[in-house]
Amino acid sequence: MQDKKVPPHDLEAEKILLGIAILEPERIAEMVSLIGPEDFYNDKNKEIFRGLIAMREANKEINLASIYEFLENSVSATEIGKLVDGIQRTSDIQIYGRIVKEKSTLRNIINTASKLSRAAQEGDMDEAGIIMADLSARKISGKREHALSEDIFKWVESTTGAFSITDCFNSLRGVTPKDRPNIRMVLCRLKEKGIIEPIGKRDGQYRLVENTCPEMDWRNAPDKEIPFVLPFGLNDLISIYGKSLIIVAGESNRGKSAILLNMIKDNMDKFNIHYFTSEFGPSHVKKRISLFSNIKPEDWKFKVYARAHDFHDVIKPDDVNIIDWLWSGTTFYEAGGDLMKIFNKLNDGLAIVALQKDPGKEYGRGGAITQDIASLYLSVFPGEVKIIKAKNWKTEENPNGKIMKIKIVNASTLISGMDGWQYQESYEAINKFQKNFGNKR
Repeated sequence: MQDKKVPPHDLEAEKILLGIAILEPERIAEMVSLIGPEDFYNDKNKEIFRGLIAMREANKEINLASIYEFLENSVSATEIGKLVDGIQRTSDIQIYGRIVKEKSTLRNIINTASKLSRAAQEGDMDEAGIIMADLSARKISGKREHALSEDIFKWVESTTGAFSITDCFNSLRGVTPKDRPNIRMVLCRLKEKGIIEPIGKRDGQYRLVENTCPEMDWRNAPDKEIPFVLPFGLNDLISIYGKSLIIVAGESNRGKSAILLNMIKDNMDKFNIHYFTSEFGPSHVKKRISLFSNIKPEDWKFKVYARAHDFHDVIKPDDVNIIDWLWSGTTFYEAGGDLMKIFNKLNDGLAIVALQKDPGKEYGRGGAITQDIASLYLSVFPGEVKIIKAKNWKTEENPNGKIMKIKIVNASTLISGMDGWQYQESYEAINKFQKNFGNKR
């Protein structure tokens, strides 16, 4: 009679993991991201690991005596004591966790294959189909089961802003609806470890905790402003320094692109300029450039990219980045969050961002929050432009709120009003005088 083969297992690796967990309870969370109690071959090892997890979650002190008491004498003190014999605190959890997980996966494969063989011999196609689906759902790749928790952790580390359990589920490859409870459990563990934190009032909404903050080297920062040429004589009013965000908000077809292209024309000999367009194709860009009568198309020095989302991923930190235009929805947290991501990617460079705005509104879609981190915020109206916000004034006079009449000819030439920048009351008075004078004439 042939002896029954012993299923794959490694008791030494199980012993090392349990020993580490007893000696260094703070590493239990790392173990749980790799294996669960069901992955242990030895039944008592399963019980001990399950008990250690429960004690850790309950903030109970973990030592040989407390474990013995918590398990209510189901495992002897001698058996627990042997787990820490010869254990080195520097042992690599990843290595031994992988060994235990691989052996567990192999046992699952054997058990599932045995069930599948039995169902096939009995001619039970329904049962065979269920078993094959279950085998596929285990996400077995090569020698070991797909490490779902590791994939979740890597995905979380790559996120910015808020995310949900559904976002995580939809972004991971090879997951099935059966994995949803596991995803929720892993995210809960990450929350307990302080890696993520819940936000908002809805369950399952999180953000990555960014607990690193590089120190700013302000002592060695350049003192001089950047010689970036602004339209409409704005350089007489304000200075521009490195790591600045400029916003140009305007209604559709009111000259935002013309203003941005003029910035490129006036600065391309001094800066590396990158133009990201969300609405122009190559032919359209060529046509817009050809409208500038005083410069040949081949003399333009800038790079053009088609881009409509996640601009922060492609920002050139030390160059001039012009985004025409940013669509980030209508909510304040979407617009403000996208602008902050762009700003955070800058070193000494500039980001000039066009925003769509509704007719008559001063701010781009997203509201007043879109001005929070801007060094300069311009709002373009039919026939005029207004300074909503300006930092780094060149004189003691605050330019915020000033308005200028403008004219854009042939979608390329910018013409400033003869009266220059005026505050609202003066601007309205000039308009009224000119209107009345014009009527008398």
